[in-house]
Amino acid sequence: MRRGLSRTSALVEPLAPQAVVGERYRVEEVVERDVLAVGYRVHDLKFSATWYLQQIDASSGDLDGFTAHAARLAQLRHPGLAQVVDHWVAAPHAYVVREWVEGESLADRIGRHPQGLPLEQVVDLGSKVLDVLYFLHTGYDPLAFGVLSPRTVWVGEEDETKLVDFGLPAFFSGEGGGGSLEEDIRAAGVLLYTMATGRAPDAEVKPPREVRPEIPKGLSQVILKALHADPARRHHDVGAVKHDLMAVAEEFAPDETPSAGAVASIVEPVAKADTRKGCGAAVLVLALLAALSVFL
Repeated sequence: MRRGLSRTSALVEPLAPQAVVGERYRVEEVVERDVLAVGYRVHDLKFSATWYLQQIDASSGDLDGFTAHAARLAQLRHPGLAQVVDHWVAAPHAYVVREWVEGESLADRIGRHPQGLPLEQVVDLGSKVLDVLYFLHTGYDPLAFGVLSPRTVWVGEEDETKLVDFGLPAFFSGEGGGGSLEEDIRAAGVLLYTMATGRAPDAEVKPPREVRPEIPKGLSQVILKALHADPARRHHDVGAVKHDLMAVAEEFAPDETPSAGAVASIVEPVAKADTRKGCGAAVLVLALLAALSVFL
């Protein structure tokens, strides 16, 4: 998992290679830099495992909010979430350790398809992301992901997906952390739009099908509803988005309805088998009658 160093870190000085953090995580390489944080691939000296470690500038901001949210994330278990395994604060930094995910970001995949992903992938990957959001939104303590984008979704070799970023640096940026469930729904719409067309929607949202004519009308309508700016006209929850997406998924599935010839070929052997079974029963009855006649 190489994320790319898109921006130079202004507030966090990167750790040196082979440095040990938290008395057990040895830095292998820097994989991401941002204004407030640096991300590393690290080796766990205690369990001999590879993790992703995020070092965050915590010189100002909501330290208690960060600690509480990180602890909450560490309790989550879902195959579509990169699991948080450790977190702590050592001034002036905060640290989060989470599952190392192989593969590529959805942003990288879209970059190779500037006209939009194959429509089957739009439905498949979108459905998997919605499953994770549904898990977060419908637990006993509903939680918004808050930072959904093509860069926070990672795709593996078998097209399995994981949400890999939880927006924890926001607790120290003055923006606060987390988000609302409604924001996640619209973010899902933006994600679907970007996958389908190869570009993010503008302020004046152009229907996806006008950007890419081969997009079916049904899929275009689902995407537009999910990202609608007015919450009252948007899907009421991510389950509704998933329901509508699955309803249009049939447009991309191969026609598996058997032809008339195929139906005949399936039914005919069964009919023959039933006929033979009936003849066998008749022969057995005649044999029994013949045997009784000997003793009469």
